[in-house]
Amino acid sequence: MTVITPNSGLNTGSVSVTISCSYFQTLVTTSVKLTKTGESDINGTSVTVVNDTTITCNFDLTGAAAGAWNVVVTNPDAQSGTLPNGFTVETVPPPTITSITPSSGVNTGTVQITNLAGSNFQTTGTTTVKLTKSGQADVNATDVTVVSSSQITCEFDLRTAIATGPWNVVVTNPDSQSGQLSDGFTVNAPPTAPTITSITPSSGVNTGTVHITDLAGTNFYTAGTANVAEVKLTRVGETDIVATNLTVLSTSITCDFDLTGAATGEWNVVVTNKQDESGMLPNGFTVESAGARVYLPLMVKNYPPFPGTPVLNAISDPEGDGNYTVSWSAAARAQTYVLEEDDNASFSSPTTAYSGSSTSASITGRATGTYYYRVKASNSWGDSGWSNVQSVTVQPPSGPTPGFWEGYGMEFYVTTDRAYVDNFAIYISVQGCGNYKIIHTPLESISNNQFSFGGSFYASGTFHSATSASGTTGLDNFYIQGCGTVSGGPFSWNATWQNSSQPAPVRLEAEKVVFVEPVVQSGDSYPVPSSR
Repeated sequence: MTVITPNSGLNTGSVSVTISCSYFQTLVTTSVKLTKTGESDINGTSVTVVNDTTITCNFDLTGAAAGAWNVVVTNPDAQSGTLPNGFTVETVPPPTITSITPSSGVNTGTVQITNLAGSNFQTTGTTTVKLTKSGQADVNATDVTVVSSSQITCEFDLRTAIATGPWNVVVTNPDSQSGQLSDGFTVNAPPTAPTITSITPSSGVNTGTVHITDLAGTNFYTAGTANVAEVKLTRVGETDIVATNLTVLSTSITCDFDLTGAATGEWNVVVTNKQDESGMLPNGFTVESAGARVYLPLMVKNYPPFPGTPVLNAISDPEGDGNYTVSWSAAARAQTYVLEEDDNASFSSPTTAYSGSSTSASITGRATGTYYYRVKASNSWGDSGWSNVQSVTVQPPSGPTPGFWEGYGMEFYVTTDRAYVDNFAIYISVQGCGNYKIIHTPLESISNNQFSFGGSFYASGTFHSATSASGTTGLDNFYIQGCGTVSGGPFSWNATWQNSSQPAPVRLEAEKVVFVEPVVQSGDSYPVPSSR
């Protein structure tokens, strides 16, 4: 034998095959069978020797073991041929269930299953679907339709007062193989009818819409889901007023009633759930006409007591270091505040800069740029509106760094406002006379990062950065008591910022003051000493 076609079949029925071989005896009886170790042979039926190279027959594979089987052909002379493992018996996989929609129902009616999803659903033959639960009778589905190998639709009748809780979903294919979705379907008891205990406000004028802030009661939810179909006002002889804009919570409902033109007087308040069960608050709401209300001197203001809106104060960062304080006025009835920050006045991407009970917040570490702020107040009733918007620009000041500057043989100070050079001094050694420190005490203004002063002691300089400067200085017939007049220069100098100290607050009156230093070794005429 060389080939068998087809070479496989399902073990749920019969298969017709064609066997090809080099020689079959014709006009005599030939037998065909499938063999497998440990299994009973499967004898072919309706064996037909078409010619000396072709045989057709049928094999009944029902219940046969899955796997490879040998194909054996025996001629009438008892000679046989075998095609080892030439035919494969296959099994149909059992069905699997992944989900069921809907997955719950109430045991007072039927439920239509729109999508029992899974795989390996057989589309031919009779497929059954049922719900099972230990200790309970099975609930068999009706109108079962196998839409495809992955979808079934059906209907369950839950009106037999079956037990509530989870049930297994079982699908059985025509070949008797089953699949189960454990606890896949939940049977619920019918919801309890809603009850109404109060309505706030309990009256409204028939010239417009009234907003109900609290329709209080119970059983507005079933199994964690809102179960309210309709809220309305009813009155004998009048058209119902159906609420709009419903928001349903577990024990409270908010909604709107349009009372325009409604008859004055008492109306019933009715809440109906999705199972057409209703609760009523008889004569719970009163419709009034405009002008019919009598106002007594007693007036309630600020109710509900939302907090007032705070006012944001102007913000400044004089140091330009990105560290500043944002403050605001205390708002009436405020418990906490929320301060928002953004890089634009429209607050398209705000972040919370502060949240708490204080009326100010310290902002630190902001980079160069402009920042916008707004604040609102909060209490247990709600939030105020946003305050006015204030902004601050972080811009580090320009100019030299305030403090003490020093170079070789010279020094000076920059004032804290970066506007002046103070106590510009040089150290000199006069041959035969001694060592001196000469100080120019007047403040000299800094303009465009430059300064200068003239006279018998003169100097000029340029600040190249916040911490470096250079320039020239010299003496022109500068008188030193005991030495006479001294001249020299101009000489170049370079200085760098050392620290933030400032000169002592007591200033001398004279414009030019000479301080005598301890005597050191003299050098050439008018040199700058190597040490002080």
